[in-house]
Amino acid sequence: MKNESLPSLFWLGDSISVHYYPYLARYLEGVACLEVRSGYREAVENINHPRGSNCGDSSMVLAFLESLLAHPDFEPTWIVFNCGLHDIKTDPATGQRQVDTVDYVSNLGKIISLIRSHQKTPVWITTTPVDDARHHEHCPEVSRFQRDVDTYNALARDIMVEQGVPIFGLHDFTARLEGELYMDHVHYTDQVRQIQAAYLTGQMERLLQN
Repeated sequence: MKNESLPSLFWLGDSISVHYYPYLARYLEGVACLEVRSGYREAVENINHPRGSNCGDSSMVLAFLESLLAHPDFEPTWIVFNCGLHDIKTDPATGQRQVDTVDYVSNLGKIISLIRSHQKTPVWITTTPVDDARHHEHCPEVSRFQRDVDTYNALARDIMVEQGVPIFGLHDFTARLEGELYMDHVHYTDQVRQIQAAYLTGQMERLLQN
């Protein structure tokens, strides 16, 4: 049963968020009421493809929020979101990214405006690191590069700072972790997911206390 006395959050992102979400939900118990897009099982059945609670790239996040926010009974006060790993997917043959930088910036601006137009507060999470060599070894059909992660994160940070949107630095936090981090080309081990969820819980708690 939803506790009306607690802050209400809606959390959406890519497969990284799908993986850490169960731990995040546990850690936020008694702190906030947490909701995510439905379809968790659908998402984890094929974690590489955006479906269910895996929201995909920035264009998909924008389209989903346009539909979701049109419902008057959608009540969360905070919308915590990320998109980037799908945006930087690159065709090895053409070098074309799934969402180029111009459209990425435009989509993020539209997302922020849309959220605020419905009297809700946006929060941004930075996109997690990519190990270029490991990604190519495990997923040669689609390229991702850390240089693009850095570029897209920098573009997003500029927008968020200009717009006064809180930023949770999951990229830098994850990059500082030691040991074996990845279970495949881009997804993290269960231990890392737990640590990421703990970090994000702490960030959210501090934000709610301000």
